[in-house]
Amino acid sequence: MLSSPIVEQKVLAGCLQHQEDFALIDNQIAERDFDVEASKVHVTIFKLIRHAARNKEIVDENILISRLRDLGVTFEDNIDAAEYIRN
Repeated sequence: MLSSPIVEQKVLAGCLQHQEDFALIDNQIAERDFDVEASKVHVTIFKLIRHAARNKEIVDENILISRLRDLGVTFEDNIDAAEYIRN
């Protein structure tokens, strides 16, 4: 498990910024590494990035936001995913 929400954010930022290298960590990080008790935001973003990487797609923050909206994803802690991803 990742040690804190800040570490989770850094891991997600790295995954998004270096998608071409995702295969190097794909077998070392999993959904269970994210603290879903605190929020499902990070694990949901991770799933989208992982899905894109495994399908050889390159995504940016706008595509992630669009996919979250298309899926109708909302979070119980009322986080605006678009604002969160952009910050």
